[in-house]
Amino acid sequence: MNRYFSNRTLALGLSAAALFFAAVRILLFVRYPLQINHDCALLLQQAQLMVDGWTPYVDFIEINPPLILYMKALPIWVARLLSINVITAFHLCVLLLAFWSTLSIRDSLKVLTSAEHSLAPLAIPAAYLAFVTFFIGIEFGQREHIFALLFLPFLFARMLNWEGRALTVRRGIVLGIAAALGVCLKPAFLVIAVLPELYWFIVKRNYRPLLDPAFIAFALTGLAYAAHFFLLPAAMYAAYFDRWMPEMLRHYRAYERGFSDIVLQRHFIVPLFIAIAGFGASFALDTNPARRVRALVYAAVGAAFVYYVQSKGWKYHALPLTTIAALIVAAIASWANDSAQERAGRTVASSQFALFARVAMAALLVFFALSGYRISSKRHAR
Repeated sequence: MNRYFSNRTLALGLSAAALFFAAVRILLFVRYPLQINHDCALLLQQAQLMVDGWTPYVDFIEINPPLILYMKALPIWVARLLSINVITAFHLCVLLLAFWSTLSIRDSLKVLTSAEHSLAPLAIPAAYLAFVTFFIGIEFGQREHIFALLFLPFLFARMLNWEGRALTVRRGIVLGIAAALGVCLKPAFLVIAVLPELYWFIVKRNYRPLLDPAFIAFALTGLAYAAHFFLLPAAMYAAYFDRWMPEMLRHYRAYERGFSDIVLQRHFIVPLFIAIAGFGASFALDTNPARRVRALVYAAVGAAFVYYVQSKGWKYHALPLTTIAALIVAAIASWANDSAQERAGRTVASSQFALFARVAMAALLVFFALSGYRISSKRHAR
């Protein structure tokens, strides 16, 4: 009973810390209500123009696909409905999305975890919430941030599908649609979604999870978004595909950097090392937790690929990789602790020492991962 009490206390402590960091983010928004990332500000202003009747790519210049403008229209409508500042409405929408994303991951983990007093359903969402609300820094609201919030709940739900666990049709459809919208923000994000699915298929040799409502909703939403381009106004379609996209492909390469400038960045090296170490550590876990960690690792590999192929080395391009790395650390710590509890020695002292060692190591890794990202954020902000 003592070790279960320790688990519960630790889990509640981690949750309280995560809520504290989220509260700090909210207080920062209250104290500096007009502070916003410059990319987010530009897209928000363009979404305002679109809502007011301007035609994207015709009446104003933009090089990104239109989905992000559609999404940014939501805080515009919220701001006008509640008579609040557009920036405040945007931050509110992203914060609510972060809490929804965290709770969705927690719901999946409660089903995935068989141990009655497991750390996973609280520790993993706690690390995730702290990162996506506070430690993400000045990149709050970037497309990579929104992608992580929309896609990662689906990644954990797919673990349920592949392990043959129950997932309601309604929840599966909602998560599938949300994940597809996140992936469609940048076509390269599809790699992050595909690699874990390929891993699960190779391991399970079963096609039935590919017929699950969650995956079908994911695929159909992506196809619907691709098809919608043929329904765009002729002027908008021509301006984007015939003018701005060719211009971007020709001239955006001016921002590309060399191999070392892309790869030898702390915001890339630290999370990539964590992902590689996590793959090795997964072999010390039981079968199902090990496979879940490896699915996260393959998603991290996809995120590392997406970061590299963009050839810019910009910090926010590594956001999906860094977020998944934080999840890998928390997942290994939680499931290693659960395994230690189930295989605990005959003495209480040995069990408590095993718990302390794993929690201490996890705390150290989380500290370095988050500190590395934070230091990099401050360096590039100068």
